[in-house]
Amino acid sequence: MGRYGGDEFIIIPGVTGLGAAQIAARLTGPATRVTGSDGTPVAFTVSVGVAESARCRDLASLFSRADVAMYEAKRAGGARWRIFEGTEQAPDPVRPTV
Repeated sequence: MGRYGGDEFIIIPGVTGLGAAQIAARLTGPATRVTGSDGTPVAFTVSVGVAESARCRDLASLFSRADVAMYEAKRAGGARWRIFEGTEQAPDPVRPTV
């Protein structure tokens, strides 16, 4: 598991769809009490998108599908997880030009 960018993290090989769903359920469950340096409670939610690599043509497509699923979780109110189940091709990510 590692940070991919911004608020995005990825879990790489060896994790099955079921394993990813189990991790996502734990991550989106009730959080332990978190406080700021001044002792004030910090509220946050976690939204998770899961995509399986077996159905993708490349890594960029896999990340794009996970992103689609994450935004579905956010639109559903956050603090949720979703698995990309679309049969359509996820949009290719915008790639910077050099």
